[in-house]
Amino acid sequence: MAQITKLENQFKLRQFPSGIPEGLTRCLKLLKSGEWEQEVEGLELLNSLAQQAPQALINEEKQVRNQLLLQIKNLRSQVTRSACQCAATLFLHLGRDMEPDLEKVVRELLVKSSDTNKFIRSDAMIALEVMAENVSVNKAVLTMFNLGRDNKSPVIRTNMTKIIDIVITRLGAERLMGSSEELQEAIFKEGSKLLTDGSLDVRQHAKHMWSEISEHQNTGKLLEKYLEPGELRAVNKVLDGLH
Repeated sequence: MAQITKLENQFKLRQFPSGIPEGLTRCLKLLKSGEWEQEVEGLELLNSLAQQAPQALINEEKQVRNQLLLQIKNLRSQVTRSACQCAATLFLHLGRDMEPDLEKVVRELLVKSSDTNKFIRSDAMIALEVMAENVSVNKAVLTMFNLGRDNKSPVIRTNMTKIIDIVITRLGAERLMGSSEELQEAIFKEGSKLLTDGSLDVRQHAKHMWSEISEHQNTGKLLEKYLEPGELRAVNKVLDGLH
């Protein structure tokens, strides 16, 4: 899957003739207005600031993140869509500087990825995919597991598994084997359980990921290390069917 380097969204690229500080002040004022049309304009300004002056947003990271969270949760679908699209832009241009309190943003995007509105679902998933490509592998995978593995919604578990599949498939089995023990434990202990999830869609994404991992010579040893005997038998039965 090709990495996302350019985003399609509804925003115009805005300029800041009075300077970036004044532009950011106006942006935040609009986001706090409580009027949905002004909130959408504020998100458009935030989208442009992320592209032209990401450091200005990093300096005000907490305030920017809090306003973004409020707009993702906005009851108006127009505002929610704009906020999800803006989140994708922030992840693309701010990258690992979005990692502080990442779970707060990802939690809301996961909720919106199961929304009844298909456009919101799509925008939220794009934002999650961009997130996964632009923060560290450890942070992306562990955040997704922490927020999605015990969720009762099969849609949210499916979306979690899809994102983890994208990250691990791009990483490759060889680099996974050389990664941190924390990441390996998450994939071999929690990721293997996805192969026997009650949702067919979860299992399909998990099988795609494990078709990459299972080719490596160390896979069997690591599964034995992290799984109980009963779990190991169930997982091996699924993996045997992949080949």
